Amino acid sequence: MLNVDYVQELMDDHGWTLGQLSSKSGLSKAQLSRLFRDKRHAGAKTMEGILRTFPEADKDRLFFYKERYQSATDSG
Repeated sequence: MLNVDYVQELMDDHGWTLGQLSSKSGLSKAQLSRLFRDKRHAGAKTMEGILRTFPEADKDRLFFYKERYQSATDSG
């Protein structure tokens, strides 16, 4: 799964809006909006666009396994 909180942090670091992320990643603004509102999960094309846009991103923070995330949130 894509860590949208981290993507938002990266966007903030660059001073980008959702529209700018859309332009730079090649992903539609609507698609990104659904992703950020947890109405859609990131597929391969979305992940490729994010990776291409943020090559400096910490891959361990950018993606996580759902099971890992659930167990971390369930334990706290």
